[in-house]
Amino acid sequence: MRTAWLILLASTGCTFVSPPEGGDTGGDPGAVDDDGTVVEPGHEEPAASAACDRTDPALRLCVDFDGPVADRSASGGAIAAVGVTAMQRDGEPAAMLSAASTMHVRESTALDIKDGLALDMWIRPSSYPALGSRYWMLDNNQQYGASFTELGVVRCVLGSASLDGNTVVPIDGKFHHVACTYDRARLKVYVDGDVVRCGGLTAQIPTTGTSGLAIGANVSGSDADPDYYDAFVGGIDDVRVWARADLDVCAAAGRTGCQTACPLL
Repeated sequence: MRTAWLILLASTGCTFVSPPEGGDTGGDPGAVDDDGTVVEPGHEEPAASAACDRTDPALRLCVDFDGPVADRSASGGAIAAVGVTAMQRDGEPAAMLSAASTMHVRESTALDIKDGLALDMWIRPSSYPALGSRYWMLDNNQQYGASFTELGVVRCVLGSASLDGNTVVPIDGKFHHVACTYDRARLKVYVDGDVVRCGGLTAQIPTTGTSGLAIGANVSGSDADPDYYDAFVGGIDDVRVWARADLDVCAAAGRTGCQTACPLL
C-alpha cells in the first residue's frame, strides 16, 4: 500500500524467529539466544494468551510476542520475522523494531475482510517520522492498515481512503494503545481507548491486494517476494485484526469510562 489518498472525512535480549515463508508451521522453531543457539520448544500449538482468543472466529490475526513471533489466532498463518528483538511492556513481553525489522504474513483469505473491521495494537514510537514520511504499524497491501504520521497522529487506512486522528501520541517512553474500527458507516480512530476522530464511509473494503500483510512496515511486491517501506521504529505489542467492528476498544486499552461518542459529529 505505497500510496493512500488522504480524505478528510466529516467529522534486550533475545531475537524472535518465525517459521520460514511457505514452510512447515506445525511447531514453533524456537527463539535464538544471545549466543545464536536455537531453543527448541517442541511441536505444540502456540499457548493461549490473554490477548489472543483462539475461540473467536472473528479474530483473524493476533501477534502477542509472548515467545517466538507467531499468529495465535485460530487462522494461525505463518509469520516470517527478521530483526525483531524482545522488550517489555509493563512487565509483559513485547517487540522492539528497527528500520531493518520485517514481519510478513502470507496472503490469506482469512485476512480479506470486506465489511466490519477492527484492528488494534500497543505502540511506543522511538521518534516522529521525518517530514513527509510515516511509519506503518500494519499494512494489508491495498486493503487496510494503520500508520503513524509526521504529526504524531494515527492514520487509519481503508483502500484508497484514510482518516487521521487529531490526538498526538507522545514520544514519552511509554506504550499507547491505538485502534481503528469500521462498520460500513463510520471509520473511527482511537488513542488510549478514546475515540478521537470519526468519518462517514460506506465503501466495501477492497480485497485485491496479494502481497500479504506486514507488521511494522508498508508492504508491496509479491507474496513470495515482498518489498518493505516506511518501517515503524519502536516498540509494538498485541497486534490484532478482527472481521468485525464492535471491538471494546476501551477495555482493550485497559481502561473504563473512555470517550465513545464521535467528536465533531
